[in-house]
Amino acid sequence: MPKPVPTVPPETPTGETRTSLVRRARRIDRVLADTYPDARSELDFDSPFQLLVVTVLSAQTTDKRVNAVRPTLFAAYPDATAMAAADRDHLEKIVGPLGFFRAKSDAAVLARKKPSGPTIFSRGSRSAAAIAAASG
Repeated sequence: MPKPVPTVPPETPTGETRTSLVRRARRIDRVLADTYPDARSELDFDSPFQLLVVTVLSAQTTDKRVNAVRPTLFAAYPDATAMAAADRDHLEKIVGPLGFFRAKSDAAVLARKKPSGPTIFSRGSRSAAAIAAASG
């Protein structure tokens, strides 16, 4: 009697195949783009990395306050490499006006670390590019 072939577990927690999940995500993206054609982020950013950092910093504060701190932050630390070498005390002083500065500095520390696997930013995601393009 032949051995039964083991079944492959679903690729996603929802049980969808990766292809099905991607198709569903693209449908959702199209519906959102059609429903909200002029949607734009109130956060200012110039790169996917900056978008990640300002999004983390925007928790528990206003986008206006984050936008006020952003020029100083990215003048001092223009990219992930520069931020990775940042002095924590200096970083805390810059984000201090946003409140919860220690937690936000910790989050910025995590955001500035190189990811160990693929991310939406490293894989050229259409959504990340669309967000950046729509937000100018």
